[in-house]
Amino acid sequence: MRRPRLLWRFFIAFLVVAFLCLAAFGWYMLHSLDGFFIDRLTAELETETELIADRLKEAVARRDSKEVDRICRRLGPLVKGRVSVILPSGELLGDSLRDPEMMENWSGRPEVGAAISGRTATARRESPITDRDRLYFARPLDGGDLGVLRIGVPTAPLQEKRRALIF
Repeated sequence: MRRPRLLWRFFIAFLVVAFLCLAAFGWYMLHSLDGFFIDRLTAELETETELIADRLKEAVARRDSKEVDRICRRLGPLVKGRVSVILPSGELLGDSLRDPEMMENWSGRPEVGAAISGRTATARRESPITDRDRLYFARPLDGGDLGVLRIGVPTAPLQEKRRALIF
């Protein structure tokens, strides 16, 4: 009579351990997917900024704010994000959403500071304008001497993909 009780205890213990292992694996996979989606989006943003930078270089070199702003406003909807051009001083030269003259200095933003120093950079944070999580990618224009091209895109589509995989 003791054997069946002992077998049930082992079976229940096995089920608990199996459930914990599956839960840990699921948690690990979700975090891995987040990293995969962010890496993929970053690669897309890098390509987009490379193409846009080539289009903007001449207008930025002339400091033609109207032309830069026009290009940013035209390309923002195409990349499904915010396109901004920032001078090495941190002032905006063009932006796809707002009037650059009404915006504060952006040199304190981590991705902008890195790009002014000549490095591409990314940052993920909540946008102060939209109150939504966004991924930002900044590329130096001419090593940062001309300024910085930055694209900010919402991460909500990534979260939707993640939810679709869960349910």
